[in-house]
Amino acid sequence: MQNSKDMKKRRITLSAYYGELKHKNPAKEFITEVCQKCDVTKQSVYKWMKGEIIPDKLKREAILKIVRKDYPQITENELFNI
Repeated sequence: MQNSKDMKKRRITLSAYYGELKHKNPAKEFITEVCQKCDVTKQSVYKWMKGEIIPDKLKREAILKIVRKDYPQITENELFNI
């Protein structure tokens, strides 16, 4: 994984962000946090990760806040490929 400074400058999609976390506990923590903040099941979150479904605006905003902890410059359009 890249250092924190490099990560904050990169552009990244939701799927790629999760991929960077996948082999660590932060990946599980990320999924759990998204489920809690968006009040959805893990299945819904995984569908978002795969790009099968795009979450509604409020859920996208909640996810964006989580991802911006590591990628402050990320936009909603970048993250969700919209």
